[in-house]
Amino acid sequence: MGRSSGSSGGGNNNNNRGYQGPKGPVAPPSIQTPKVNKQRYDRIVENTVQSITKKQTSDPTRMKGSADRKAVTKAVSMRPGNYVVDSKGMPLRTKSGGIVLTSKGQKEVKSNMRRIPISKAQYDSQKKISNVMTIPLMLVPGGGLIRAGIKNKQENNVFEGGSIVSTYGGENLLSDAERNAVASAQAGKTVDLRSRKKKTLLSTVFDSTVGKLGVGGNL
Repeated sequence: MGRSSGSSGGGNNNNNRGYQGPKGPVAPPSIQTPKVNKQRYDRIVENTVQSITKKQTSDPTRMKGSADRKAVTKAVSMRPGNYVVDSKGMPLRTKSGGIVLTSKGQKEVKSNMRRIPISKAQYDSQKKISNVMTIPLMLVPGGGLIRAGIKNKQENNVFEGGSIVSTYGGENLLSDAERNAVASAQAGKTVDLRSRKKKTLLSTVFDSTVGKLGVGGNL
């Protein structure tokens, strides 16, 4: 049976910051103080998140979700307390060579994935799959309203001119400043998401109804 490694503590310091790439070199590992080591591990994870975010916002065709998750997992697994160790204190690994994370480590991976925006290509792929999978909802009572709710969220996405920034983890953990930085990088110009008008569910339902009647609108 494995056991959790001792923790030097800490999560990410989620201050308001724009996405401008890695912040610089981490502290030397030879400096063995809890405070410095925590800062070092925080910087490793933050650099990874920032680096992936820069790639995501600069290349709208990028489809590297699996590779991005592996990179974040690798960075998170370096922090003591985030990986499981055997009786000799060595990290346990999966058959594929990956380090086995503790529940704390898994939560840290999820929270950091929720800070990385998806690319335009990934959004389009998710939208296409969602639109197809929700068609059967039209056959059940109330299903049409559920489908309209899903469509309403899509229409308020940043790629549709809205203010919602989608991340790998679904609901994002980005600050307002970070969301604006992501949207600006994706659009190639300064964007203030607070100025974008939100489309209501009622307007989405109306547009869908009008579309079915052949008078215009979207489906």
